[in-house]
Amino acid sequence: MMATEMKLFRKAPGHSARNSSKAGLRLCLCPLLFIFFGARSVQGQSAPVLSPDLVLPGHLFARVVSVAMDRHQHILVADAGVYHVLLFSAQGAPIDTLGQRDNGPGEFQTLTRIACPPEGDWLFVLEELSRRVHRWHLDPAPRHVDTRILPSPRAPARWPLELWPVSADTLILRFAASLIDAGAHGLYRYQWSNRQLHRLLPLRENEVIRRGTRRTVFPFLARQLVAVRPPHGIALVWSDSLQVVLYDLKGNRQARRRFSAPPPRALTSEDWARARQMDTRFAFSASLPRLGRTHWPYVDDLLLDDAGNIWMRLL
Repeated sequence: MMATEMKLFRKAPGHSARNSSKAGLRLCLCPLLFIFFGARSVQGQSAPVLSPDLVLPGHLFARVVSVAMDRHQHILVADAGVYHVLLFSAQGAPIDTLGQRDNGPGEFQTLTRIACPPEGDWLFVLEELSRRVHRWHLDPAPRHVDTRILPSPRAPARWPLELWPVSADTLILRFAASLIDAGAHGLYRYQWSNRQLHRLLPLRENEVIRRGTRRTVFPFLARQLVAVRPPHGIALVWSDSLQVVLYDLKGNRQARRRFSAPPPRALTSEDWARARQMDTRFAFSASLPRLGRTHWPYVDDLLLDDAGNIWMRLL
């Protein structure tokens, strides 16, 4: 197990944000860009001041992949290293452990995402490789209710990578075509009661540099990020252009606006080394093209909060 701590922060009243630290499992909130949107427009707002609130000891975790909070502010942590979900009180006291490693109902072969709907005492656990979703009822004590295998959409979208519960019966899922490049191909709505999967809207594949048959992937190039939060809807952001598109939960476009990106910054030796590592990891034969040794700021995280605010982290 990793001997590192998990630090959680609660949001200040009326605000929220998210940031992921490079130091193991430490999670912190440090907004670098804040956007607020209304029903018809998108406007800029200033960032709030946040203070630390809770630390969960690192010896409890092996490999954290997802964190959720229910309506009672209980904290749920999905640990893919030991194949279970840990339940904590709002004060950080361990309450229960959900699931174990196996392939039965309420048992996990992999762990990808966990999430709670805004109403009701429910937890949904997503397994990417098997396309299974487990549903748990959390109150008064955690209880596994049922497990489903999601139907596969039409090719190429095959793998569920993210889920957002709108209610105990309705999920919104992001399906992708490849587990390697995680190219996003669509958002789908799944009804638990009738087991139906309906496509909401298509998503473009992650942008890459292509030269003939060769392809090079950079960690700082554009990609599309998605956030879903009832009752505010769906937010999509293209990270290179800071173009924000807002949809309702039925997939109807509500607003669109492009923000002015800060000037490009110099490409550091660390950036270049990271790009080469990515190129090696994905086993592409292409050599890295020269891009003028600069790149635009890059959004790598997105959150749509309870007040209808969009939070983005710029690199």
